[in-house]
Amino acid sequence: MHQSPRELTDLVAERTGVSVDPETCTMISAFNIRRRLTKQMVAGRRLLLGDAAHEVSPIGGQGMTLGWLDAVEVAPLLVQVLTDHNTAPLELLQPFQAFGRQQRSLAKTVARQAELNMALGRPMSPVAASIRDAALRTVLSTRMRHRFAQAFTMRQPLGGSEILVPG
Repeated sequence: MHQSPRELTDLVAERTGVSVDPETCTMISAFNIRRRLTKQMVAGRRLLLGDAAHEVSPIGGQGMTLGWLDAVEVAPLLVQVLTDHNTAPLELLQPFQAFGRQQRSLAKTVARQAELNMALGRPMSPVAASIRDAALRTVLSTRMRHRFAQAFTMRQPLGGSEILVPG
């Protein structure tokens, strides 16, 4: 984590070749890669959605997208409960149980994919970077390039066939 504007601007210069004036650097923002997942998204009449339910590495807005997907999936279930005047604990209702299982599974898949994408972009030694780059060039020269592009843009996980985000 960067403690001062000077450290941050030095890093920007080192990685990009662009010199930034530390005196104009008023916000220092750094993040650690975290992965958290609630054990239960539905408890009683309460729901956890978005970052409250699952936190993934901030790459490509996937955490925000997961939150929107949670909302899209749960909204019709809530409408039905209200329409039916059903006062049962939501965790006892099959549609909410399925919702919790589905969204937790999706969050796990997205977190794994985000971690892979973050790993591919991390700074590494010149030898490791040349090996990574050669491997990527090899994969991208095959029919797998489309599958790899889908995985990198978080449309499909490398190990499965389900679509992660609409699009």
